[in-house]
Amino acid sequence: MKETEEKLRLQINEATRRENVLVMRLANKEHEVQDIAVSFYNYRFSIEGQFISMTTSVQVNTEIWRIIAKENLREYLHNFHKRLNKCSPLF
Repeated sequence: MKETEEKLRLQINEATRRENVLVMRLANKEHEVQDIAVSFYNYRFSIEGQFISMTTSVQVNTEIWRIIAKENLREYLHNFHKRLNKCSPLF
């Protein structure tokens, strides 16, 4: 009986350790994705910004940036929720 309990405890400890490693790896990957997304959007905004500033007034430019930022936030949150749903079968 004690031997079985010890085996189960070791298995739980190992599963917990693996889960912690996976959580850390996921956090690192999410950070990498976020860094890449920021770089991409900065590049995209610089190109779009050049075009927008050449073709529109300040008021229209501001409204376009607001719409772009809102859409990017919506897309990021959608992708974030998809990743969370993939990673949370344990809960």
